[in-house]
Amino acid sequence: MDKLTFKIVVTHILGDKAYGSETIRDWISAQGIAYTILPTENVENPWKVDWFLYKEPHLIECFFNKIKHSIKWRYTV
Repeated sequence: MDKLTFKIVVTHILGDKAYGSETIRDWISAQGIAYTILPTENVENPWKVDWFLYKEPHLIECFFNKIKHSIKWRYTV
């Protein structure tokens, strides 16, 4: 039987403030990957952040949360 192989190509990383250290950002850039990571408040030279791209997953998460709670409410009555 033939094995299926998949190659995952990462082009962009979304990360939280915890991943904003210079070491991690340099490693990501060295791999040829773009990143959207929020800088912490105490960073001397904050970098640019694509806010639209950073907030988009949150909107999707809220949408599914609303669906989940509406189904839960509908069937508990």
